[in-house]
Amino acid sequence: YGAENDKRNAPSRWKHGRRSRHGCVKRRDLCDAYGVFVFGCQCAIYDRYGNNNAIYRTRLKRPISMNSQALVTGIVDTLRRDILRGVLKPGTPVKERDTSTEMGVSRTPMREALRVLAEEGLITLRHARSPIVSPLDLKTVSDQTEVLITLERLSAKLACRHARDAELEQIETTMERMQRDFDTFDTVTLFELDMSFHSQIAAASQNASLTETHKLYLQRLWYPRFLAAAKRQSRERVLTDHAAILAPLLERDEVAAQKAVEQHLLYLADDIQEQVKLVNSGLQSPSNTEKDTE
Repeated sequence: YGAENDKRNAPSRWKHGRRSRHGCVKRRDLCDAYGVFVFGCQCAIYDRYGNNNAIYRTRLKRPISMNSQALVTGIVDTLRRDILRGVLKPGTPVKERDTSTEMGVSRTPMREALRVLAEEGLITLRHARSPIVSPLDLKTVSDQTEVLITLERLSAKLACRHARDAELEQIETTMERMQRDFDTFDTVTLFELDMSFHSQIAAASQNASLTETHKLYLQRLWYPRFLAAAKRQSRERVLTDHAAILAPLLERDEVAAQKAVEQHLLYLADDIQEQVKLVNSGLQSPSNTEKDTE
C-alpha cells in the first residue's frame, strides 16, 4: 500500500484515523478498514507525516480474501470445518483475540463470523466470556431431528407441486456433481453438497416459511447430522438414495417423493442419537470420520 513515501499518496483514512501515542495509525484500525493481512504481504502503516515508517508482517495458515464480506465467509467456513473435523470439540472456548491472531485477521470480522456460527448453532455466545463450541444436548437434538424429518417430507411434497423447471434442473445438476466427484471430494465437501441438495428441494417448494424454517433446523443440526452422515457414508448408498429422491421429483410424483425421503432418513434419528452419545462420552472424535481420499 503506497509505493511512495509521500503524504499525498497516503490514504486519507489512515492519516485521519485513531493514532497511537507515537502518532501512527493503530494496527487494529488498518485491519478494520481493510479486513485482513493477506498471506505473504507487507502492510504499511503511515505516520503523522504520511511516511510509511512502520511495516507489519503477518504469517497466515491460510490465505484469505481482502473483501470484507468474503473475509467473514472465509472465517465462517474455516471454523465450521474445524468444528466438523473435531479440531474444535464441543465445549472448547473460541477466544476471539487468539483466533484472530492465529488466522491473521482483525477482531471485527472474527466477531461477525462467530455471530454467524452462533446462528447456525455451532457456537454458543456467552456474556463477558469467550464463546464456546456448542455442546450437544441429546433431548434437544432428538426433538430437532423429528422436526427436520417432517420438514424434509413436506419439502418434497410441495416441490413436486410447485417447483419451477429451472429449480428441478438445478437439483439434478447437484445430483450429477455428486455422482461425478464423489471419489475426489473430502467428507466435509460431500456433506455440504448433500445438504445443498436438500436445501434446493426446500427452496423449490415455493413456500418461504418452509424454506426458512428448514434452513434454521438444518443449521442447528449441522454438526450431529454430519457425524451421522459420515458414519453411513458409502458411495452406493448415498447415490442410490439421492437418485431415488430425484426421480419422483422430476416426475412430480408427491407420494413417491415423500416415500423416498422417508427411506433416505429412516435411520437418521437413531444415528444422530448414537453419535451424540459417543461425542458426549468422549469416545467419538469427528476427525476420525474424515474420508480417505488417497
